[in-house]
Amino acid sequence: MQIKMGWMAVSLASAIAAAGAQGEILRFQSLMGTEGLGSYSGEINWTAPVMGSGGPGTFVLTLTNTSVPSNGGYITGFAFNLVDGLTPDFLEDSTGLPGWQQLINANAEPWGIFDTGAALGGTWGGGGSPLGGIPVGEAWQFTFMIYGDEAYLRALALENFFHQTAGYEFAGRFKGFDDDGSDKAPANLPAPGAIAVLALAGVAAQRGRRSHRCARSDS
Repeated sequence: MQIKMGWMAVSLASAIAAAGAQGEILRFQSLMGTEGLGSYSGEINWTAPVMGSGGPGTFVLTLTNTSVPSNGGYITGFAFNLVDGLTPDFLEDSTGLPGWQQLINANAEPWGIFDTGAALGGTWGGGGSPLGGIPVGEAWQFTFMIYGDEAYLRALALENFFHQTAGYEFAGRFKGFDDDGSDKAPANLPAPGAIAVLALAGVAAQRGRRSHRCARSDS
């Protein structure tokens, strides 16, 4: 498993690639948690079913614990909301470690009920030892098979997968900090198309400035 440290940056190249792939890759970062202890970054990869296969699509979440190393802490669960017409099935062996189970209609307090996700022991509270969670500085992958109408799945862009609860589409749960604290941190999932538009606008602005400088130097 790839180890990633710090915040995951969205580069211009990846933003344009994401847009060209109709939202197949989406990157995001957590917001401030309820206790200000934990943070994470995420990357979601979506592969639609092959035409005529009648099979599910594949949704892979890579979640990186970017909390402050000196205070430790483990990600012990996450939850997110899907639009209607999608049925997720978490592959419990996708992490390579036991203990993670799918969440269904999870009470991800303080933000309410989320459609699905995964957590140690299959509970948002992450009962038991947090040591089976994601340590600081590590990135783990979680795979969901997404079932639904094939034509719908093939047409669905990743930025249209999610809906909000209490203003957020995603939430993460932390336990086992060195100071015995725990935390919960939400995230808003950006639309890859919107990111790419902003990136392309930046390229256009840079080209405009270069053209302006060239015109001035020629005068």
